[in-house]
Amino acid sequence: MAGSFVTTKSRPSDFDGCWAPGGVDWARLDPALRSFQQRRAAQKAWCGGELFPADFPADASMQTYFVFLQKDKNNNPKGIVAIDPGTS
Repeated sequence: MAGSFVTTKSRPSDFDGCWAPGGVDWARLDPALRSFQQRRAAQKAWCGGELFPADFPADASMQTYFVFLQKDKNNNPKGIVAIDPGTS
């Protein structure tokens, strides 16, 4: 299959995602997901991409990451995938 879910690149270099922070115990959250230092270097090293709390502002207009990640660089709509890891 050529391309990834939202790009025509045959081998994307990373991914972007967001997660719902409701009910999350931040103390138990992997430290990489709590760090946004150095352009999220810890996240990129840990999982090869960037993961943001869905309700955090993504830009100066205060648009949330949940909304922001549903548009491409040209402001065209793009799909996202929802994953429910269940409870533990």
